[in-house]
Amino acid sequence: MNGCAESQFELQKIKVLKGGSGVDIEFNVLREDAGATVTDRYTKETVTFPHPDLLIAIESLKDYLIRAVGKETIHSEKLIAGFKGKFKKEAEFAELEKAIEDHIKGEKTKITVTGIAISGYDSNKGVIITGTYLCKNGSKIAINSPRIRFEGESFGFEGKLQDLCLIIQTEAYLYTFKDKQAQQQIVFEE
Repeated sequence: MNGCAESQFELQKIKVLKGGSGVDIEFNVLREDAGATVTDRYTKETVTFPHPDLLIAIESLKDYLIRAVGKETIHSEKLIAGFKGKFKKEAEFAELEKAIEDHIKGEKTKITVTGIAISGYDSNKGVIITGTYLCKNGSKIAINSPRIRFEGESFGFEGKLQDLCLIIQTEAYLYTFKDKQAQQQIVFEE
């Protein structure tokens, strides 16, 4: 695989390896051959620490994953049901809202985003966000969003999600072809 221009790079899937020690990337390189566009598919696993920009962009998907699987709604509804009929004053209701907010923050610490899988073309293009959820017993289970179409309106955040996926694609390109990696001495000093 030779280098390619960023405009030729099309990210299909990226998964952060355990501990952020590398990534597993599937991507296409689009090129012209005899007047036709040819798609070359590649899979690459690297064990060099990605630049923090890539890891931060992927971790920024956490709120979208939580909202896509309805995690914040499930727990909010359980808390509201538990308090139903127990508050009579506005101040008590404010306490409930604070309790719900604190609970959601706690749930966020249990979720780790591990990557994305992009599929489809044109108006049907979308993404699945992959991650893990830390259970009470310390084990981790896989948690994936449903496929979210970028041009859809089911969740209300599709446009922002598409913009973030484009940032991830750019960072994945820079990591793969321009050696944008974490500086080893800084990683090991921390």
